Amino acid sequence: GGGGEQCSPSGVVLRGSSIAMNIFGRPRNQGGGGGNQPARTRQAAPDAAQAILKLRGTVETLDKREAHIGTKINAQVAEAKAKMLKKDKKGALYCLKRKKMFENEITKIQGARMTLEQQMMALENAAMNMQTFGAMNEGKQALKAARGGMDADTIGDTMDDIREEMDEADAIATALGQPLDDALEGESGRCGKISNVAFV
Repeated sequence: GGGGEQCSPSGVVLRGSSIAMNIFGRPRNQGGGGGNQPARTRQAAPDAAQAILKLRGTVETLDKREAHIGTKINAQVAEAKAKMLKKDKKGALYCLKRKKMFENEITKIQGARMTLEQQMMALENAAMNMQTFGAMNEGKQALKAARGGMDADTIGDTMDDIREEMDEADAIATALGQPLDDALEGESGRCGKISNVAFV
């Protein structure tokens, strides 16, 4: 019933006192926080998996808070109806104003949750892209290793050498397969010419 009380999902009552509280029940940093700022900037950035888990946990907290405020809205509606039956229009109007305030809070929570869900989706896509890139890079390295330093120029030179060797081998085989009779006939013909020259 009192002025500015709100209850966090963990049951902590948040009062409109000098301590500013955020929606998760933790005191906000006051006075600029000069001493803590350098240490915060030195912290290593969380990896995607940790960030996704934290975002998901925050979304769950917002869901619980929205449900809690929804219960308060229903209570204000019921209280307003009861006051109208008692002809307490001023009291009923006050309940409806509180209902409107709680509805505005739910709108803010839904907007924050949408932003968090968009961040989660972006991080999940980034993590998937990194995993895909890693798999592709690993496949490239494996293919390079399997190739064993070969390239198109080296293979072309090797194929040319193979063709030359096969041509040479074919020429040798042809020479070795020539009949000996043809060689002897050629040799005897040369000898006969020499004899004729000798007797002239």
